[in-house]
Amino acid sequence: LSAERKPTMSARRPTPAIPVDSGTPARVPEVAAKEGRPLPDLAEEPPADPVEARGQPPPRPHVMAAYRGSLQKYDELYEKLAK
Repeated sequence: LSAERKPTMSARRPTPAIPVDSGTPARVPEVAAKEGRPLPDLAEEPPADPVEARGQPPPRPHVMAAYRGSLQKYDELYEKLAK
């Protein structure tokens, strides 16, 4: 047997303090019901993005095409700015 202890289901994970829009927590049950998912499933995802993103329209194709074109054209510049 291994002397290493394996984490158990009762082990608590640290809870990070993540700023979210004040209305986000109230929308979580609505999103879970709409998607037919239990609340704990949504709790495993980052809090703000999945809930807030679901309320937004998808990006328009021409906007994403312009973005991708910009990445190709200015890739070297973006890499230098990132450093």
